[in-house]
Amino acid sequence: MRPAPKKSSSSRHPAETAAGPGVSWLALAVLVLATLLVFWPTLHNGFISGDDDINILNNPDFRGFTWAHLKWMWTTSLMYHYRPLSWMCLGLVHRIWGLDPFGYHLTSVLLHIIAAVLFYAIARRLLRSSIPDLSEADGPALDASALLAALLFAVHPLRVESVAWASAQEYAVAGIFYLFSIDAYLRAHAAGQESSRSRWLAAALGSFILSLLSFPLAMALPIVFLILDAYPLRRFSEGIRIWFEKIPLLIPILIIAAVDYRAHQHNMLVVAESLAAHCARIGFGLCFYIGKTFWPVHLSPMYEAPAPFDPSARLFISCMASAGLLTLGAIVGRRRWPAAAAAWAYYAVTLAPVLGVSFGWLFLASDRYSYFSCLPWPIFAAAGFLQLWRRAGVWRKSILGLAAGAALAVLMISTWRLSHIWHDSESYNRYILSIEPRCAIAHNNLGLILSDQGKTAEAIAEYRQAIELNPEALGARGNFGQVLGSLYTNLGKALFVQGRTAEAVAAYRKALEIDPEVPEAHNNLGVALASQGQIKEAVAHYRQALKINPDYAQARSNLEAVLGGSSRGGEAASGLVNDGVALARQGRTEEAIALFRQALRVDPRSANAHIDLGVALAAQGKAQESIAEYRQALAIAPDSALAHNNLGFALAGQGRLKEAVVEYRQALKINPDDAQAAYNLREALSRLSPAAAP
Repeated sequence: MRPAPKKSSSSRHPAETAAGPGVSWLALAVLVLATLLVFWPTLHNGFISGDDDINILNNPDFRGFTWAHLKWMWTTSLMYHYRPLSWMCLGLVHRIWGLDPFGYHLTSVLLHIIAAVLFYAIARRLLRSSIPDLSEADGPALDASALLAALLFAVHPLRVESVAWASAQEYAVAGIFYLFSIDAYLRAHAAGQESSRSRWLAAALGSFILSLLSFPLAMALPIVFLILDAYPLRRFSEGIRIWFEKIPLLIPILIIAAVDYRAHQHNMLVVAESLAAHCARIGFGLCFYIGKTFWPVHLSPMYEAPAPFDPSARLFISCMASAGLLTLGAIVGRRRWPAAAAAWAYYAVTLAPVLGVSFGWLFLASDRYSYFSCLPWPIFAAAGFLQLWRRAGVWRKSILGLAAGAALAVLMISTWRLSHIWHDSESYNRYILSIEPRCAIAHNNLGLILSDQGKTAEAIAEYRQAIELNPEALGARGNFGQVLGSLYTNLGKALFVQGRTAEAVAAYRKALEIDPEVPEAHNNLGVALASQGQIKEAVAHYRQALKINPDYAQARSNLEAVLGGSSRGGEAASGLVNDGVALARQGRTEEAIALFRQALRVDPRSANAHIDLGVALAAQGKAQESIAEYRQALAIAPDSALAHNNLGFALAGQGRLKEAVVEYRQALKINPDDAQAAYNLREALSRLSPAAAP
C-alpha cells in the first residue's frame, strides 16, 4: 500500500480543482478578434503633433541600437519619466517600420492584445479564488465570466488613448509586465510545492522590475500584493512572512523613484498649490475614473483644469464628499464586503501617483491613467455576472447573456468611433473642442496646425480665443501663466507673418511679461524689433535668449547678423534659409516664408533666399510674387541656372511659353547637364508646337 502523499504547506484553494486550472482557447480567440476589430481604425492613423513630435518624429536618439543609442535610452528622462524598456521597444519598431505610423500603431494594438490575454488569465484565477463553491459544471460559466472581464478591460473606450496614441505605447509595454507580475504572484500562492512557489515569486519580482523600467506607474504593486493577500488569498494569518516577501520589491522601487523624481525636478513645472486644491484634484480623480468606467460618455483626450482653479466649486466639493464616503464605506464594510473593499483599495492605491499631486496642475484627468487603476471593475462586474448566471434559470440566463452582449456592443462601437479622432492632429483637436469648446490648449494647438497650413488669419483667431478663455491667469506664475506666455508667442509669430509687426511686438512683450524665461519669445521679439530698425533693443533680446538657452542656434545667428557685418550676415542668412527650406519640406509654408523674408532683411543680396522664397510663394499660388523673387535672384546672380529654370516654370504656368523657353535655354547654357531644365524645355516646346519639340 502506497503511503499517503505529504500535504504541502501551501495547499490549493478548493475551487482551484473544482473548476479546473485551464483556459478556454475559444474565449481567447474571441478576445483577440474583438480587440483587434475595435482598434482597427488606429492602424490608419498618423502621428499627433505635440508628444509624438518630441518622442518620435524629431527624436533621432531612439532610432538604433548602437552604444550611443542605448546609453541615451537608459539615461534619458525625456518627457518626464524614466522608461528605458519602452524606448527600446520604440527603437525596435523603428528598426522594422522606420517612421511609418502604421508600424507604431500596429505594435500598440498587439501589445494591448497581449495585456488583455494576461488579464483574462488573472480574472479567471481571481474569480475562481473568490467564489469557493464553484464546481466542475461551472467551468464554462467561469470561462465566459473571465472573458467578459477581459473584454470590458480591452474594448472599453477609456483604453483608446493608451492604444491609439503612439506616444502612450509605454502603458501597454509596462502593462504586460505588470499583469504578468500579478499573475505570477497569484500562481505562487496557488502552488502546491515550496520550490514552485519560490520560482513564481521570483518571476513576479523580475516582471515587476521590468514593468518599472517600462513606466514607473507600477510602483504601487507591492501594496497591490498586500491587498491580494487580504482578499481573495486571505494570507494575513501567515503573519510576518507576507511582509518579508515584499522586501525585495522595495529596492527597485527606491532606485526608480529616485531617478523618476529627478526627471520631474528637471523637466516639469513645480506648482505651489494649496492643500484644498490638492484635495479637490484627488477627489475629482477618484470619482472621475470610476464614473467614466461605468458611464463612458463625453470622453476626451484632454480634460483641461479650469483657470483660475477654485477648489470650493460645487463639482469639486461633491467629488471630495463622494470619494470620502466611498473610502469610509470600504473601511467600515471591509469584513462584510471584502471584495468591494479590496477593489476600492486597489483603485485608490494605483491611482494615487496620477491624482494631480505632482504633475496634474494643467489637466484634471487623462483617460490613459485608467489603464492600471481600473482593473478591479471589470472583474467586479464579471463576478456579479457569474453569480447571477449560476442562480438563474434558462430564460433569465438568456436575458443576462443578451444584456452583457448589448453592453459590450455599445462599448465596442464607442471605442471604434473614438479611435478615429486620433487620425491626425486637426481631427484630434477639433474633437476636443466639440466636447469642451473652452479648452484653451486645444485652441492653441489648432492655431498651430492652421498656421502650418498657411491659414494665418484662422490661426490668429484660435490664439485669441485661447487667450480670452483664461484672462484671470494673466499674472499667474507657474500655472496657466506659462501656457499664456506660449499663446502670446504663437500669436506674435502669426501676426509677424501677416506683416503686422507692431502688433507682433506687443504680443511678444505680453508673453515676456507673463514669463520672462522663454527664449523663443526673446528671439522673435528681437527679429521684429530689428525689422523696425531698433537694433540695440533687438541685440538685448537675442542675448537674453542665449542666456536662457546657450544652444539656441537661431538666436546666435540673428545676433551675429546684426553685430557682424555683411560676412556674418551672409552666414546668418544662410542659416535662416536652411531652416526655411526644412519647414517648407514639412509643409509649413507660412513659417518658411517668414524665415526667407527674415533672411533677406539680414542679407538683401542672398540669391538663395530669393529663389526659395519664390518657390514657397509659388506653392501658395502667388505666381506674380514668385516671378518677382526669381528676377531679384537673377539680378543678384545672373548665372544661376536654378533661378532661370524656376522662372521659366513660373512663366510657363501663366501660359507665357515663349518667355519660359528663353529661360530654360539660358539655364541649359549655364548648366548643360540640367536634366530638369531640359525636360521643362521639351514640354514648353511641345505645347508651343508639337513638331518643334526635340
